[in-house]
Amino acid sequence: MATDPADGPPRSDPVTVTVARRIAPGREEDFVAFSRRALATAADWPGFLGGGILRPPPGGDEYHVVYRFVDADAQRAWEESDQRASLMEDGDELMETIGVWRIRGLHDWFDLPGRGADGPPKWKLAVVACAAVIPMSLAMTWWIVPALDVLPVVPRTVVTSVIFAAYMTFLAVPWISGLVRRWLYPRD
Repeated sequence: MATDPADGPPRSDPVTVTVARRIAPGREEDFVAFSRRALATAADWPGFLGGGILRPPPGGDEYHVVYRFVDADAQRAWEESDQRASLMEDGDELMETIGVWRIRGLHDWFDLPGRGADGPPKWKLAVVACAAVIPMSLAMTWWIVPALDVLPVVPRTVVTSVIFAAYMTFLAVPWISGLVRRWLYPRD
């Protein structure tokens, strides 16, 4: 289920890491504080581009924490660091990690698990990405950004970026690429 940037040829594309965690009952606010501390610590790490926390819907217990790095080397250095190891020890009692996804640039959104060949041509990726981006850009412009207008520009940008990345990664691109799978992968 997880995509590892270490697999395949070396790339210098940015890496987005999304970690799904189930939170101990009653410890949700402790987990949010812990995650904010982890993101603040990562912010001082070379190659860290940003991140955020996605809360579950009402009644849910699965949070997603998103980290973005300039490349796979920066991401791997953070994940293997003593600072991160110490943070994870502090948070062990709060959570259970139930999934980790590492995505390189846009291309890994389209890779099929277990497929040895390269993904579709870049022009096809651009068509699918546009089909996903246009509706979300309109929604952001008309509803989401105006609703967040009360926030300063940096928090507003973080919130919209996290929403956009989650939408693209977990909803739009998988759904649209599934609809046009035969076009993307004509030999399958």
